[in-house]
Order: sequence, then structure tokens, then C-alpha cells
Amino acid sequence: MHLLPVFVPFIMTSRVTNPDLQLGVAPLTCKVLRYSKIKPLLPDAGLELWAAGNERVSHQLVITAGEEVLEDVSVRLTGDLQGSKGKTLDSGNVALLQVSYIPDPEGLGIADKTLQRRFPELTDPSIRAWPDPLPPLQESFTVPARFNQPVWIKVSIPEHCPSG
Repeated sequence: MHLLPVFVPFIMTSRVTNPDLQLGVAPLTCKVLRYSKIKPLLPDAGLELWAAGNERVSHQLVITAGEEVLEDVSVRLTGDLQGSKGKTLDSGNVALLQVSYIPDPEGLGIADKTLQRRFPELTDPSIRAWPDPLPPLQESFTVPARFNQPVWIKVSIPEHCPSG
């Protein structure tokens, strides 16, 4: 089995110019809450994934708004995926999904009092939400102020994909 390193190029656009806008990444095992602290991605960086032929690998690109609402945000691939040895993987093997949230009126995801102090609006049950569904990515979307919006990146490696 050969592992295929894949660099995922992406671009994110928004009509809002916001110096507090941050991009970060999170593994597929992480439930990214709307208010979770996410490690920022370096400017002009991409996402490196490793997978074998006939495997699927996923990761999350996390968009975090600053003090302003981000409107008309869009995320798309900028081209095919590049392997470390110069091989490419067609961008058709990549699915972008929008992490959606289900209501959490009991507040099971916000038991930590520190979070409740930092985000007093979380005492309002209509704001509480837990990440779960993965519908197709909308053409554009809004990210509320001080909240995260993950985009799920799923890469399917063809069975006979050459290494590199």
C-alpha cells in the first residue's frame, strides 16, 4: 500500500474585509462547535492529506468570523490536487460539504462555565447547536460574528491511483 500525499488548494472569498477573519483546520474526528478555539492556518497555506488508493480521507477547513458577520462567503477548489512527487488528482475526486448544526436546547455542548461567560448569548437555547449533518456546500453562506463555520473536505482516492 502506497500513501498518497495530497495538497488541497482552496480559495475563500467574502465581500466583507475583516482583519479578524481566520482560517483554520481541524481533523475529521473533531466536533467543531460554533465557538471553539481553532488553530489558525498560515497565510497562503493549503491542506496536506495522506491516503492510499481506494481510500477516502477528510479534514475540515474552519472559517472563523471576527467581530463582524461575514456575508457572501464562498469556498472552492482552485485546481486539481497535487502530490508530493508532482502527480495530480482530478478535483472531481473532492467533495466540499458544509457542516450544519442541530439545535442543542439542553446545552449539552456548553457545560463549561468559562464558555458561557465568554459567550453569554449561549444562555439563549435558540443559539445552542451541535455540529452533525453534512449537506452539500452552498454557493455562498454567512458566518455569524465570533462563530466558526467548518467546510468538510472529502477526498476519494481512485483504486489504481499511482503513488506520489
